[in-house]
Amino acid sequence: MKHFLTSLSQPVDILPLVIFRVAFGLLMLLSTLRFMLKGWVSEFYIDPIYHFTYLGFQWVQPLPPNLMGAVFMILALLAGMIALGAFYRVSITAFFLLFTYVELIDKTYYLNHYYFISVMSLLMIVLPLHRKWSVDTYLFPHIRADYAPAWTLYAPRLMLGSLFLCRTRQTNTGLDAGCVAT
Repeated sequence: MKHFLTSLSQPVDILPLVIFRVAFGLLMLLSTLRFMLKGWVSEFYIDPIYHFTYLGFQWVQPLPPNLMGAVFMILALLAGMIALGAFYRVSITAFFLLFTYVELIDKTYYLNHYYFISVMSLLMIVLPLHRKWSVDTYLFPHIRADYAPAWTLYAPRLMLGSLFLCRTRQTNTGLDAGCVAT
């Protein structure tokens, strides 16, 4: 057990984490722009007169139309900032909160990958994804790092791997394998 714990703190190259940050940010930017361009903000959150809320989250309601549109514009801006590593901790935290807010408005729009994005962005808050090739390292050179603890690389891999493992078990057995994120 001691060897396992020691291996989690060993330094690993931070480049895969940086690539993950950029890919996540760009994917979220494109997804948010697509959502706005297809008119889904109005169709899903502004036009309906009733929303089916999650138990315990009845207080989460859509904002007025102009503010709901602003939420998606801010999400797009935050996604771009995540990709660039600009004010990363603030950007990813705000992205997590706004994205999760949108997902909690109406449970009939639930998609497993939206849940996954919320959980992954929550994890990304604590990962040092802004320590290389980022606006943050340009503005604050003292945070630059070429290495990070191994656990920071294994954590997103574990989440991604569990997602695919659950999906494979469901496909092969035809049963819900008890995986929350699928």
